[in-house]
Amino acid sequence: MKKILYLSDVSLDYVGGAQESMKIILNGLKNEFHFTMITPSSSKKVDNQVVITNYTDFVLKSKSKLELVKLLFRIKKEIDKIKPDIIHVQMPSTMILV
Repeated sequence: MKKILYLSDVSLDYVGGAQESMKIILNGLKNEFHFTMITPSSSKKVDNQVVITNYTDFVLKSKSKLELVKLLFRIKKEIDKIKPDIIHVQMPSTMILV
């Protein structure tokens, strides 16, 4: 089964088109793919959700260079653990991070 990793810039606790779209795809295709989602601080909304609790969002412009480097290494560590076949980003900040 192919592994797909989703990255969300913001908590899944917020109602937004990107978050809802990701949840719909996860639920609709969960029998065909293994999904994991990396999010900033958030309550667990989906199975296999990795919550990076030190961050309220992954928006780049509000972070210092040191915070960005720490965030990059934390996300890379999670990606290395998950070993996804596909990384799906739907938002600009996580696209730049990847």
